[in-house]
Amino acid sequence: MVLATPKHRHDDPPDGEVLAHCAATLANLAEDRRNQLQMPKDGAYEPLCRLAQVDLTQVDMNGDGDIDGYGDGGVMHSDVSRCLCSLSSRVENVGSCGGGTPFGPSELQALFHLAGGTCAPHNEHCRKDALVALGNLAITAKSQQAIAKLGGVPCLALGLASEFTSCRLYAARALYRVGVLPENQPLLVSAGAVPPLIQLSGDGRDVEVQRCAVMALCNATVRVKHANENSRKIFELFVYIKKLFAFSNVWVFQKGVPFPHLIITTCPTSCVRHRPTLPMRSLLVPN
Repeated sequence: MVLATPKHRHDDPPDGEVLAHCAATLANLAEDRRNQLQMPKDGAYEPLCRLAQVDLTQVDMNGDGDIDGYGDGGVMHSDVSRCLCSLSSRVENVGSCGGGTPFGPSELQALFHLAGGTCAPHNEHCRKDALVALGNLAITAKSQQAIAKLGGVPCLALGLASEFTSCRLYAARALYRVGVLPENQPLLVSAGAVPPLIQLSGDGRDVEVQRCAVMALCNATVRVKHANENSRKIFELFVYIKKLFAFSNVWVFQKGVPFPHLIITTCPTSCVRHRPTLPMRSLLVPN
């Protein structure tokens, strides 16, 4: 007679294959728009946050009961990012209107972990989807404040130096949205975002990256007078602006329209916040 016995004991390492399939299942379900509101209501956030924190070097990915020590290249974390990204695509879950389940501190911390590259530094999809999700959430003042308060600005600044173009794009996109909030603007400077934003602004290889970087810089400089300790970094902006006109990529944004004029005229009127007390503008999130 053959007896059925558990595959793993309580002291065995977690079964990474099972965890990976759980993450993939949640990600697949979240791609259906009909599930994106119901899943958070049914408690999907908690397991996703737990999966995001799993150290893949400490799980059994081969099913042999031993710790493999190398993980799976971040495939599981990619699925967690993909799921959270899909859920963040619904404005109801962002909190801008009723009927959804807004992301809370635990979910934001999970996204920081996934976007920062600590769990899968060379996995483009994992980092990109987490950065997209943070940018999706950063369309409301409450989320902009929460991201900054929980330490998300340095994480986004780190994404600006990613080896992947998509990560640089969505890190810049999230930063310019977070920088819309006045109290967050000095944080873009103190987090060290200015130098990489300057570099991306002058790189004409990708127009979208350049556009988002310039918008983030615009917001970062609204409250320059409150960032005296970072005056050297800010001074680089003036050097950059002077040099910018010497390059042909000034014109890549819109044919025949100079760079400074673009910021004022090509964004919808509702996207520009006028500040009577300051001679500068802060770009709001485009519709």
